[in-house]
Amino acid sequence: MKLTSRATKLIVALAALGLSAPMALYSPASADGAYVTDITWSTLYVKPGPGIVQQDRNIFDSKGVKLLDDSTQHPLVWVKKDIDKVTVTYTGGATQANKLIQFIADNAGQSFTFADDIQSANKTVLTNAAGYAEVTYTVSGQVPDSYLRVGIAACDYINAKASCPNPTKKNADLGGPLIIQWQKPGYYPHLKLDLLQSTRDVYWDWSEFKNSWVGERSHVFIKTYKVGTTIELPYTVTDVWGAPIADYPITMISQAGYCGGNIKCKWGNTPSSLYTDANGKVTFKAINKNTAAEACKNIDPTTKKRCGIGANFQPTTNQIPESSDIFWPQYVSDMTMNPVAITYRVASRGGVPSPSGNDVTVGGVVNPPLPVSSATSVPLTGNVKTTLNISYLYNNAKKTLERVPLYAPDVKITASPGAYVLRVCPDTVNNDDCHASGMIFSKEVTSTNQMFTTQTFGYVFPPTLMFASSVPGVATFTMTVGNQTYTIKQEFAAQ
Repeated sequence: MKLTSRATKLIVALAALGLSAPMALYSPASADGAYVTDITWSTLYVKPGPGIVQQDRNIFDSKGVKLLDDSTQHPLVWVKKDIDKVTVTYTGGATQANKLIQFIADNAGQSFTFADDIQSANKTVLTNAAGYAEVTYTVSGQVPDSYLRVGIAACDYINAKASCPNPTKKNADLGGPLIIQWQKPGYYPHLKLDLLQSTRDVYWDWSEFKNSWVGERSHVFIKTYKVGTTIELPYTVTDVWGAPIADYPITMISQAGYCGGNIKCKWGNTPSSLYTDANGKVTFKAINKNTAAEACKNIDPTTKKRCGIGANFQPTTNQIPESSDIFWPQYVSDMTMNPVAITYRVASRGGVPSPSGNDVTVGGVVNPPLPVSSATSVPLTGNVKTTLNISYLYNNAKKTLERVPLYAPDVKITASPGAYVLRVCPDTVNNDDCHASGMIFSKEVTSTNQMFTTQTFGYVFPPTLMFASSVPGVATFTMTVGNQTYTIKQEFAAQ
C-alpha cells in the first residue's frame, strides 16, 4: 500500500503515542481514494429510538411499489427537544463496502451548536464490509424549531468540489439532506381510530398509499350500519413520538347535514368537542336518526333508489401539523344478507379435518368428545375450528338497484356458558402478517383467559374461528352475520 508523505508522518506520530492509525489511512479503499457511488435517498436514514422519528410518507408508484428514492419520501426527522444525540446512517449494501463517504452537516441561521464523531478532517467515513457507515451528532442549546441539515457526498464536496464526478451539475454529487428538527413534547398530534372489539372498522387499502387529501400516517375507515344505529368512535391521541397527549381538547368535524344528494343526515345531540383522558384517549358518539325510507331516496344519479346514505367524521386538535384517521360510516335500510352468499362450516374438530359438512369421524365415532380447556391449558385436540366466507357483500333488498355494499359488517360469535370463542389466524398465514394484524394462531392459545365468551368483529377477509370449553357437556357456539344465524355444537369431556 502506497501512502502519502503526510499520511506516513501521521502514522509515525500516532505510533509514538501508542495509538493506532485511523482506518481511513490504512484501508485499501481510502488509500486509493475510492468513494461510494450510490448516494440515493434509499441509503440515507437516521437511527430510530425514543424521541426520534423519521418521516415516512408512504409514496408508491402505480404498481404499489414504495418509492424509497423519492426525495419527498422521508426527508424530515423529528427529535424531542431534550435529546442531544442523533445518529445518521448510510446503508449502501455490499457494492459500497470499504469505500469513503462524506457527511455534510450545517446549522446555518441557527443559534445552537453541534459536533460529530467523524475522525477525518474532511468529514469522510469509511463504510464497513456491508457498505454501512454512521455518524453521531451531538447538539447543545437546541430549542423548538432548531434544525440540522445532514447530507452525503460521493466525493470531497466540502474541500474539492471541482474534483467531484459531476461538478457542473447542481447537487448531482450530493445525497439528501435530511432535515433534523427538534420539537417540544406534544408536537405533531396523531389521532388514531382504535380498532377495539366494540368498534370494528377497516381502512381501505388505498388509504395506505399517499393521497394529497389524506394526512401523513392517516387512514380512512369505513363501516356499514343500519339507519338509526348509535356508534362510538374511540381515538387515541399521541404526539409524533407516540406519547399520549392528555387533557387536550379534540373537536370532531363532520358533514353533519349532508348524506348525499338532497338527503339530510339526522343526528342525536352529542358533544362535538371533548378532552382526552390521562392516556390520550377520547370517545365520540354519533346517534343516527335517519329512517329506512330516507335511506332509500336517490343519492346517486347513476342508480335508482340505492338504499344507503353516508357521512364523514374526522377529529382534530386544531394544530398544524397533525395526522388524524377519517371515518366514513355508511347507513343502509337493511343489513340482511342473502344466505346463499354465506358459507359457514367446520374446518376441524380436535385437530381432525372436516373435508365436507360439519362432522368428523374418529374410530367409527362421529364427533367424539373433546378434552376440556382451562386457564392453564388449551389442548390442540380440544378445540373446534370453523371458517366463514361471504361471496356477496351486499344487503338483500328485493330490488337489485336498491342493494348497497356492506363494508365490514359485524360478525358476532357467542358461546354457551363455560365455553369460549376466539378469532385466530389461518394456519397458512405468514407469522409476521398474523401478529401484525393483532391476532394469534390457535397453537398460541394456551389459556381460556385469551378467549372470549362473545366476540364481535367486522368481516373483511374470511376469518377462522376457534372454539373451546372449560366445562364437560355439549357446548353451543352461535354465529350471526347479516341477520343470518348459524350454530355449531360440540361435546366436551374431562380427561
